[in-house]
Amino acid sequence: MIRHLSLRDPVVRLTAAMVAVLGLPLVVPTLPPELRAAYSETCTATPFLLLAIWTFRRRLAGAEEGERRFWNSMTAAAACWIGQQALLMATYTREDLSVALSLLDELLYVGLYLFMVLALDVQPHLRLEGDPPSALPVLRRVGTVVFAFGLLTYVVVVPATLDPDAYWTAIPSLTLYLLLDLYLVHRALRAFSQSTDRRWRHIYGWLLATCISWLVLDAVEALLWMEILPWLDPGTPWDLPWFLPLVLLVLTGRAGIAAGDLGESPRMETDRRPRQAASLDGPPILLAMLVPLLHFTAYGLELFDPSERQAHELVALSLLLVLGGLAFLYQRALEIRGRRLESERLEALALIEHQAYHDPLTALPNRRLLQDRFDQARAQADRRGEKLALVYLDLDGFKAINDSSGHAAGDELLRQIGQRLTSRTRASDTLARVGGDEFVVMATDVETREAATEIAIDIPRCLSEPFVVDGVELTVAASVGVSLYPDDGDALATLLRLADAAMYEAKAGGTLGKAPPEHRSL
Repeated sequence: MIRHLSLRDPVVRLTAAMVAVLGLPLVVPTLPPELRAAYSETCTATPFLLLAIWTFRRRLAGAEEGERRFWNSMTAAAACWIGQQALLMATYTREDLSVALSLLDELLYVGLYLFMVLALDVQPHLRLEGDPPSALPVLRRVGTVVFAFGLLTYVVVVPATLDPDAYWTAIPSLTLYLLLDLYLVHRALRAFSQSTDRRWRHIYGWLLATCISWLVLDAVEALLWMEILPWLDPGTPWDLPWFLPLVLLVLTGRAGIAAGDLGESPRMETDRRPRQAASLDGPPILLAMLVPLLHFTAYGLELFDPSERQAHELVALSLLLVLGGLAFLYQRALEIRGRRLESERLEALALIEHQAYHDPLTALPNRRLLQDRFDQARAQADRRGEKLALVYLDLDGFKAINDSSGHAAGDELLRQIGQRLTSRTRASDTLARVGGDEFVVMATDVETREAATEIAIDIPRCLSEPFVVDGVELTVAASVGVSLYPDDGDALATLLRLADAAMYEAKAGGTLGKAPPEHRSL
């Protein structure tokens, strides 16, 4: 049973208490403005992030490989955010902060986005049984890494290198975050819409809400820096909305847990469906198209300084070449995977068809295939004016052999009997296994009942030589009964019933049995 998050969950209660405690200094002016600003920017996020990591690690108990990779990537994302907060604490009071340290701060923040995208790329809600290693996941991850750090270089590094004064306006950083927010929302929305597993829909739903809250808050901060909205000093109640993505990130780690299981995440059932191999919305195909679109849109809207255009074009061209090469390799890998899946599909269909018409133990035709071949042989016999003979064979004493030597030995004996009987039947005839120790031979091109009797007499003779099973010689005998088409009937079920009755008559009398109307023994 899946439940929605409730206050009965101790983690939810702890999160609510942390919001009240950590938000109190921002609401009640007990600290000077400078300390409140420092407290808001450096101290409020880390406790939530540590709690989020704890919830993510708890989900690893009993998790499968895909789930473990998802939660490990989410842990790495939260760890990058904690690293960014630690760097911010260490450098908060320094006014001579170097561009290198500031870029390290951006790098850690990009790592947060990168690991969250990699977590979504795992798609733990989908699993293909027996799926062999493929180049597709590797190419997707490499494309994601190239795109994320390419954006960092394009949006942040270029302005910081060419015009440090423009970099310190924070506009390049916020532009980067907004672009990554949009891409992350897109990936989370796609994962949420594609998942049919209720538990994973809960997880993706909370993660999507986290990403949307980041997007909204980063957009508001960008408007503040652009002076479109009135500036708000840090350390005020207006900082409380920044608690929202932190809370949602913690709740993501608690979503989709079975009711009554508040300690650990239960083992999740994944959708037993093939992964969507060809996806135009995933890296590196989409990412290769986004790079020139981003570049031309940015300069079409005059978002960047024209003096930086040459450097931006060089970065965009480099990204396009790398991502284009990855997209080409991705397409080739898709083609290889598609051919393999088609080959496996055809093999599976052939196997299913074989299992539907053949006995699984002896690989001989079963009753269904015997009916099909009887219909064909009957039509041919009618055209040629011929007869069909059905010889029903039952092994004598097989149960005693099965009981004394074991079922495995009995199965091997049946396989050897099937092989020997096959060697004694004509290519135009059909040998089928219709019961535990019962076989039927359908002989075509039979002119008289006497010819059918000769065929029936010859079948038990091939079983007279002993069989060797696990180094032990086993000897079996057989009783047979014969029916003839069209003399005894025109339906397979009727002919089998009459041949079976004749076989039991022969077994009781120790002679060859024939179907009515003649019941004489030979």
